[in-house]
Amino acid sequence: MQLADRRVEIVADRGFRGRVSQSEWDAVCRLMEEHFRAGRFEAGSIAGVEAIGTLLARHYPNEAADSGDPRNQLPDRPALL
Repeated sequence: MQLADRRVEIVADRGFRGRVSQSEWDAVCRLMEEHFRAGRFEAGSIAGVEAIGTLLARHYPNEAADSGDPRNQLPDRPALL
């Protein structure tokens, strides 16, 4: 997000290529921009994260949660390298 430009840009991992269309990403950006124009920065950020979460769930479902397993796919502890 560039507040000076008053535009939102989402930079997605290449793993989404071919799965999420440009129009879907654009819709998330427009949703956030609508909130931001009205000065609702927190609500716009949350709405954007929720919309992206919906896209993620559609293309990368959490099979463990769907089976009733409440555990995360990755550990919550930081990895020490």
